[in-house]
Amino acid sequence: MPDNETQEAQKTTLQAPITKFLGPLALVVGLSVFGFYLYGTDHSTIGLLAGVLSAIGSLFVLVQLLPNANSLTLDTEGLTIRAFFRDQRYLWKDIQEFQVGKIGLNEMVLFNLTSEFKARSEADRAASEFMRNINGYDGALPTTYGKSASELCLLLRRYLQVE
Repeated sequence: MPDNETQEAQKTTLQAPITKFLGPLALVVGLSVFGFYLYGTDHSTIGLLAGVLSAIGSLFVLVQLLPNANSLTLDTEGLTIRAFFRDQRYLWKDIQEFQVGKIGLNEMVLFNLTSEFKARSEADRAASEFMRNINGYDGALPTTYGKSASELCLLLRRYLQVE
């Protein structure tokens, strides 16, 4: 078992770049302003609805801009995906493989889980089956954390091989 110093040296945390969220933020703020503009016209109900929903959407994007709102932490035992301040942990022994693939227009890192992991709970099995029906894999990282999908996939494979 490595000591704490060795474990810290082997720990890597990647953050999603803030610039990734600026485009969506501009879009939802623009939609919100347009919606509230429409509120003052004959389309007041639609404008109010669009303005309020877009304002709520902008709050979700703003939360992602806060420090430590989302990250990927890799260590000797596994990886932790943090999104909206909520952590999801996978041990290396639970991951079968990593692969680069596309979801929509986005190139992302996809992964498959071991059958042992999926057998642990009905929720894990159902979630991986749902994802597999969408893209052929059990899961996907939500972003590439400022790296290309290929670079991130190689890094993850290195950690997986060490296990």
